[in-house]
Amino acid sequence: MRMKYRALGRTGVKVSPLCLGCGRLGGEAGERSSIEIIERAIDAGINFLDTHSHRQGVSEEIVGQALKCGGHRNRTVLATKLHFRVSSDRPNTAIRRHHIK
Repeated sequence: MRMKYRALGRTGVKVSPLCLGCGRLGGEAGERSSIEIIERAIDAGINFLDTHSHRQGVSEEIVGQALKCGGHRNRTVLATKLHFRVSSDRPNTAIRRHHIK
């Protein structure tokens, strides 16, 4: 069965109706297993990945590695949300644009 894609609002971008939540990757599953999860989802037609930094960027780093190694970056849509502080003991700890970059 082929994946049917849907419009992402009025952006002109089409995404799979299923979105892989990646925010907890890199925890118990470990890096290699997490990359395999992403690869399987992409192989199944999922082109929409959602990260949310629960561990100060670990899941984002793993998603980046998986997309780079598999050559999927130009065919994948990433979503994220941010609200945690980067560090509690330094100035400029509220998440800003430079942290995302």
